[in-house]
Amino acid sequence: MEYKPANNSYSNYENHIYLETKKNISEMNFMQNIDIMGVFGVDNNWGHEYSNLIQKEFPDFITIVKKGLLDNKFNVFNSLGNPNLYYCSVFERNISANCARYIYHALIIQTYIYKKYEDTSIDIVEIGGGYGGLAYWLNVLNKNINKYSICDLDVITQFQKKCLDYYEVKCDFITNPYSFLKSDKPLFCISNYGFSEFNNYFQEIYTEYITSKADSGFMIWNNWTGVFPFTKNTMIKEKERPEFPDIYNLFIYF
Repeated sequence: MEYKPANNSYSNYENHIYLETKKNISEMNFMQNIDIMGVFGVDNNWGHEYSNLIQKEFPDFITIVKKGLLDNKFNVFNSLGNPNLYYCSVFERNISANCARYIYHALIIQTYIYKKYEDTSIDIVEIGGGYGGLAYWLNVLNKNINKYSICDLDVITQFQKKCLDYYEVKCDFITNPYSFLKSDKPLFCISNYGFSEFNNYFQEIYTEYITSKADSGFMIWNNWTGVFPFTKNTMIKEKERPEFPDIYNLFIYF
């Protein structure tokens, strides 16, 4: 049966993602597609902003990169989707803007996870997973992930699976939040921008079946209408870094 995207503001995004799933890995060029990158992409200027924040907040990571210890991880990540690469003086190597952003968010999340759990094995569920970039870098940084799951639309999870199989990252995919089952491991929930873009109807569903079961987590919140009460845990809120002009997004730790 031919895939038909929903008739909404994300229709072009879904349709182009579907077309990417039909390509060979070597032919995938989603990083050049404005209908896709308009949803989860940033330009090189913002890539510099994220890189500078990594240098400021996580200098030990920069040292590791400059020693060449992650060269293979960068090379693999940059070899998918035909990204626009530029020379980053902070990393002293070619990267993409999306790479810098995913690394920055992964470092923030990993630091919080270590603060909460140290060496404890945990499960992670990510609501809305882009093309799997955050999953990739969190698996590079954290060796104590028992299970990583992404909850997204069916066609998007097919795309994510294709990307993460290429990246050799083991991931489960959830297309129906009603089916989510928590294990006996601590559950850490992530949603960078995705959950905050749901309407209240879907926020209530995801709260009941996923976020309310989380022991802790991190979200980046598009703060258009205020924060929906998705958890009974205490929320710690910070302004998003870097700050986008005329946008007041939040980092939420819970």
